[in-house]
Amino acid sequence: MKKKIIAVLLAASMTAGLTACGGGSGADGAAAKTESGTETELQNPTGSSKGESDAVRTETEKKDSEAAGKYPSEKVITWYVQDAGNVTDTIARIIAPKLSEELGQNIVIENAGGAGGMNELMPVLAADADGYSIASLAVAFLCLTPFSSDCTYDYTDFEMLYNVFSQPQVMVVSADAPYSTFEEWKDFVAENPGKFRFGVPGASTVHNMCLQGLKLESGMDYNVINYGNASETVAGLLGKHIEGLVLGYSECMAGIDSGDFKILAFTTDTKYKGYEEIPTLGELGYTSKGVAFQGICLKAGTDPEVTAKLKSAFEKVFNDPEVIEALTNANAWVDGTFQNGEEFTETVKSAYEFYEKVLTETGLMEQIYG
Repeated sequence: MKKKIIAVLLAASMTAGLTACGGGSGADGAAAKTESGTETELQNPTGSSKGESDAVRTETEKKDSEAAGKYPSEKVITWYVQDAGNVTDTIARIIAPKLSEELGQNIVIENAGGAGGMNELMPVLAADADGYSIASLAVAFLCLTPFSSDCTYDYTDFEMLYNVFSQPQVMVVSADAPYSTFEEWKDFVAENPGKFRFGVPGASTVHNMCLQGLKLESGMDYNVINYGNASETVAGLLGKHIEGLVLGYSECMAGIDSGDFKILAFTTDTKYKGYEEIPTLGELGYTSKGVAFQGICLKAGTDPEVTAKLKSAFEKVFNDPEVIEALTNANAWVDGTFQNGEEFTETVKSAYEFYEKVLTETGLMEQIYG
């Protein structure tokens, strides 16, 4: 029972999402024309000469370099996570002592729950890009929320440090459905166009993006019903209000274990242990998929030397046998799908581009995000 409760908390952290986002631009060293038509170099905003400006810049870069060399000796590192007891909080508290040893600095876990998870993200954006503020962020905040018309950030505003896990997602139907494989279901949909109904926990979720992408790619004719959350979606299938659903494995695990549901396919490249025989959409020949991750980020623009230290520390900690055992014993271990900073960055970029394509080509961009 404890395993299922924590698993549900894990799933909830993967489907949350709100809005926030923006930016500005500028130019230096521009040339302006005088009334006589000749060009003159614009003055430095501070009123100093070019030589003085270069000197100030050099001094600033020197100080930044010295600070990076001393990192993280100057102050404690704050790690923003969700509410206490949430799986992201559990993971952070397990690895923080080891991470502290690697970095030689104390790490404070700051529970910043509420606002659908945005309270984890905003303190990092508001902080200096010095490596002393990091956050655990789910896929929605980096790859979906930025599409909102009033969002003030983009995924490029963050540096990806480490992807802790990629949660398996499943395409599920009732156990008594007249099809038991994806191909049998596909034939049923072809014979009954427009009648099959999938449930998902909201329009702006990775689950909906996957199904919308699959419709575009395959030409299959089915409907997607948006519920308010995972629990309502599960209730919809149990009550026969829908014929299928797509959720994180842990969100519908109880129905699978009880025999009420059966899995047709994994919509992620990641499978859950014990279901190796169930195909992924990729194995079935489709490019559409759900991408659900929980990763650790810091503010973009942080000195590369500082970033490298953090990435190296996380790499060592997440490959420590003691840490792996502790995560496993706490039921906070999903499947070991760790990704280093470079791999995580590519995952985020790929997911963002895929979801942007789906939203644009389906016309849902304006409908969902305004």
